Amino acid sequence: MPRDRHGNPYVGRAEDCDPVVVLWQDDTALVVAKPSGMLVHNAAFAGRPEYTLIQAIRDLQQGGTAVASDKLHAVHRLDRGTSGTVLLATQAEWTAPWQQALAQGQRHYLAVVRGHLQAPVDIDHPVKDDRGERQPAQSRFVPLAHSVVERCSLVRVELTTGRYHQVRQHAGHISHPLIGDSEYGKGQLNRHFAATWGLARLALHGLWLQSRHPATGDLWAVTAPLPADLTEPLAKLGLWPVDVAATPVFASPVADLAAASTPLVASSV
Repeated sequence: MPRDRHGNPYVGRAEDCDPVVVLWQDDTALVVAKPSGMLVHNAAFAGRPEYTLIQAIRDLQQGGTAVASDKLHAVHRLDRGTSGTVLLATQAEWTAPWQQALAQGQRHYLAVVRGHLQAPVDIDHPVKDDRGERQPAQSRFVPLAHSVVERCSLVRVELTTGRYHQVRQHAGHISHPLIGDSEYGKGQLNRHFAATWGLARLALHGLWLQSRHPATGDLWAVTAPLPADLTEPLAKLGLWPVDVAATPVFASPVADLAAASTPLVASSV
């Protein structure tokens, strides 16, 4: 059983979540695919210490032996329920350069939202941070597919800013809340999707990161494939596979999925 630095067992175990996968790494940073249900790191508001993404990466790197806490630094974070790309600096001095690079780069998410979003929507609306203070935030929601069996859509979300719960708050703002969102969504709807389609998690995935590498200036990008706990229910809903880079035009409330492409696979350039 994984234990913290004091020898105490964590509340959560590695077996409770899908495995952590390293997608890319060099001397300055690494990108991993975080599974849904895992915290990036422990925090006072989350309660007792859990087995987190940071510890899972250390154990992966060291064959199960924990290393000093200052070896990995989260450049950005994903919510517990969100899966996908997380960038971590290997040394403290690389955290700020990577944060600046990401701020000038691009971050794309995939999400399942309630209703049929008919066209791309640009959102410029402040969101509340973790202290309840409003911060400016901009997002673009691009519909990719509409379900033929439920009133829901698969959307690509392109972030201009990266605020606390930004995707989730903006989805609620346009009356298309995320499926599985217990805070900004609808509990009855979430329970229906879990029981009927097996979508029993927050339907949000960090798909893609792109920026200039802070050390070399080279264009850099990493993609995280969707995990089975998303692809399987999405396939039942008729939302997968689909071309995640496309911007389809919907002539009717139901998308034509006949020409849907093969799912995007992990890559780095």
